Amino acid sequence: HAFVLGLGLLGFWMGWAAAGPFVGTFDASITARLEGQLPPTMAANLFGNNWFVALTTAYAGVALAVPAIASLLFNGVFLGIMARLEVDPLELAAFVVPHGVLEIPAILIAGALGVSVGVTAWRTWRARASRTALADALERAFWVLIGIGILLAIAAVIEGFVSPFYYRFLL
Repeated sequence: HAFVLGLGLLGFWMGWAAAGPFVGTFDASITARLEGQLPPTMAANLFGNNWFVALTTAYAGVALAVPAIASLLFNGVFLGIMARLEVDPLELAAFVVPHGVLEIPAILIAGALGVSVGVTAWRTWRARASRTALADALERAFWVLIGIGILLAIAAVIEGFVSPFYYRFLL
């Protein structure tokens, strides 16, 4: 988990640094991104996207953890860019915190799961673990992903129905 957190923070820092030359040229605004969004549609889209990211990050780990690591870095870079270009960082933080306390750890856990599956796949490929061990790792991933899905569903409801309307009260 520490390795995955480090990857996420490294990706965030890379995105933050990469966006530096564009500050003032391009702006991101959480308020502008929320315009015209309907809460049920927004929550469903957010859940679908985040659930897809979690599933693919965890199960793509079977390809020796490389896709899981790439997914963590990509998501960190994207968040770093968006945070650096945000016109009102405090507003962004107030919007993200209520649902982010569930969503961000859930995605990091999915990343750790992908790395774990990747290590087991590597050991299986190198004949240091049995195919049964790989099957067990994939089954364990399934059950962990059920829990992650529940966290992401709650986070999506908060992000779709609560954050767009109440984050201003946190400022």
